[in-house]
Amino acid sequence: GYSSYQPYYREALDKIYVDYNAWTVGDYKSFVEPATRNDMSPEDREARAVYVNAMWDLYQQDVVAARELAGDSLQRYADEFVELLRGAGGDTAVLAVDYGLVDETLPDDLFEARMRELVGSADGLAADILDGNDAGQLGHGYSAIGHRDYVTATRLESFPSLGDRRVGLIVASGTILDGMQPPGAIGSESLRQLIRRARDDDEIRALVIRVDSPGGSAFASEVIRREVELFRQTDRSVVVSMGSVAASGGYWISMSADEIWASPSTLTGSIGVGATFPTFQRSLAALGIRIDGLGTTALSGQMDPLQGVGEDISAYVQLSIEDTYDDFVTKVAEFRERDLADVEAAAQGRVWTGVDAEARGLVDRLGGLDRAIESAAELAGLAAGDYSVQRLEPELGLAEIVALQMLRVAAPVVGALGIEIRLPETFARLLDTVAEPLAVFGQLNDPRGIYAYCFCAVQ
Repeated sequence: GYSSYQPYYREALDKIYVDYNAWTVGDYKSFVEPATRNDMSPEDREARAVYVNAMWDLYQQDVVAARELAGDSLQRYADEFVELLRGAGGDTAVLAVDYGLVDETLPDDLFEARMRELVGSADGLAADILDGNDAGQLGHGYSAIGHRDYVTATRLESFPSLGDRRVGLIVASGTILDGMQPPGAIGSESLRQLIRRARDDDEIRALVIRVDSPGGSAFASEVIRREVELFRQTDRSVVVSMGSVAASGGYWISMSADEIWASPSTLTGSIGVGATFPTFQRSLAALGIRIDGLGTTALSGQMDPLQGVGEDISAYVQLSIEDTYDDFVTKVAEFRERDLADVEAAAQGRVWTGVDAEARGLVDRLGGLDRAIESAAELAGLAAGDYSVQRLEPELGLAEIVALQMLRVAAPVVGALGIEIRLPETFARLLDTVAEPLAVFGQLNDPRGIYAYCFCAVQ
């Protein structure tokens, strides 16, 4: 099954006398709630129930179709699991076979023999192309390839030699932040440079942007969206392919594309904005620290983390995020060619699955990256097999190249010595779960402190 839980810090923050000031627009815009509540709001619970249940329904459809099971089999399996397991004598493997979820149970040696029947022994071509790391990790008697070599081989296969008819591909994955950012985050300047490189290359006939992001800085999102629009002004098409999540700022950077593709289970929408600002005046007072001084205007000192947020600044932030929200929904209506009232009805910070987003006009088509690339080529008038795909990636600087070389040298040595430094898995998972929302708040760097972000992960 699926679930969507997250920690809430309001009581903890109160215990250390920290005030997390928050402003939002959109009844369902809940990304500030971990810092302002002790539980999930009714609005957030309502929205999450819709998309979590929708994803569960999609999952069940795929599994029961693939395994040729009855329509309600997985729901019954989960809801009556203990009783079913008791009937299987407590053996989960036996239950899985009896229920039709797996075909057979085998020990490793018989499994490897079965694989040799299916794909041959390890003496073939696949064994020849394994690098040292993958060969050592695999150690199977059947023909196999490790994930590193698989990615390399499929990338070479998918992206043949470049000709004069190309579709550009840019991957935008991570939180959206201002400025230059490393891989794992989306930097407004980093991504803008990649889109501009594609714009300046006349041999790139269309551009596909693979977006996998819960959002982030509203300012950075608009910088990126504008660059997408500038590419379109060269009479070339932009197609967005949404990954698992393309919500809030992730939707913002997507909305001006010619086409938006999503998978049925993509989480998108979350059209809303918010702002947060922690202050510590109560923490300092508890320690006996007092703040005093003077300013030259009525606004002076009204947004001081040591003193709190004044009424004028609070009103200013609320007006700013309302203006940003209006800009967001207006642009969605403009670029998606939708009535503003329809966009408002689908907005309010609410998260939708790809299926629901398509029904509301927020995305155009359902399908994966391959389909999006094919569509971009069609929009550019390129026939199948008559173009290549060029992946645009940031150019590494000298320091980054040296660091990568050092990692390549160090990794085999560390592996050979058996050195592994990490927290126990359960403890590490606990820290990740509890700290994630606060870590995100600490990472965000919008120059105005206004964010289009979505805590909408599903497990």
